Amino acid sequence: MLREFAVDLFKAKWIGVDCLYGNSKEFIEGISDDYWYFADIHHDALAWRVQPTFEVPEYKGRGPRPTKAAATIPAEHVSKIAGDDTIPWIKMKLGEGSKGPIYSDIKCLRIFRVFANETGKDPIKSCWLFIRRSEDGVTRFSVSNAPVDTPITELCKASLMRWPIEQCFNEAKDELGMDQYEFRSWTAWHRHMLLVFIASSFLLEIRLLMIDKKKVRS
Repeated sequence: MLREFAVDLFKAKWIGVDCLYGNSKEFIEGISDDYWYFADIHHDALAWRVQPTFEVPEYKGRGPRPTKAAATIPAEHVSKIAGDDTIPWIKMKLGEGSKGPIYSDIKCLRIFRVFANETGKDPIKSCWLFIRRSEDGVTRFSVSNAPVDTPITELCKASLMRWPIEQCFNEAKDELGMDQYEFRSWTAWHRHMLLVFIASSFLLEIRLLMIDKKKVRS
């Protein structure tokens, strides 16, 4: 990613990532400030609601003396923040899905992130915590470095930007055998994926052509 940023090959505004990368401090900090990420995180990810300060704990008379600074206030799981009744749920339309509008209950607030390897020496940066509870009851947690004045409506749109990609992968697996292979070499794997992508692109062109014909007839 850093190479693509440096040579200006990444023509985008938003970057959407799953939990694997959303919980990676190295990956998140490698994203240029010129881009806004919307990254999923685990329900047990830690965060502060107010900016913490760091101090070296006092020696309690046992064991080695503390040398590393620690936060003076405890962090909390984002799932606990979601369960705080003082933060109201707001019903929002996220966008359009394959079966119509997609609605979710939203909680959106500024937080300060905690990573597992946080030492307190690096500056703590604030970001958005975006909590969405779908109509099926599933709750998802995401963070974003979008500016403070970013409208919630834009964050809602960003929350769905990975959906079309996931749909493409699901359709490729169900209809084109994307995940059906038994070889082990990288060369064979790349050839298989290339053929699947070509077939998927062809079917998409046919689908769009049929949609255009239906529009003309109507």
